[in-house]
Amino acid sequence: EGGGSFVEAPMFELEGIASMAPIMVFAHIYHHSIPGLAHPVADKKKLSGIFRSTAVFSTLAYSFIGLILGSHFGKNIDQSSNLNWKSFTGGTAVYDDDGEVVSIAWWAK
Repeated sequence: EGGGSFVEAPMFELEGIASMAPIMVFAHIYHHSIPGLAHPVADKKKLSGIFRSTAVFSTLAYSFIGLILGSHFGKNIDQSSNLNWKSFTGGTAVYDDDGEVVSIAWWAK
C-alpha cells in the first residue's frame, strides 16, 4: 500500500461502462446552466468555442485523474476513490519497530 509505485491494471474494461456512463454525464452536466452563463455575454458567437473548450478540458482533466488513480491503485481502488487515501501520510510518517505510524505531519492527518 502506498509507496508511489504503479500497479498492473487493464487500461479499459467494457463491463465498467455501465458504472462509468452516469458519472461521465454528471461530470459534464453544466448544460442546464448555459442560458444563465450566456445571458451576460455580448458576443454570443464566441460561446461555442468557450463551451467546447470547457468540455475538452473537463474530459482531459477527468481522464488524467482516472489514469493516475487507476495506475496507482489498480484493481484495488475503492468505489469512491477518495477512500483510497485514508492511509496517506505524504511521506511524513515516522514508524515504530512494528511498522505502526507513531507520528505524522499535521497536514497529512
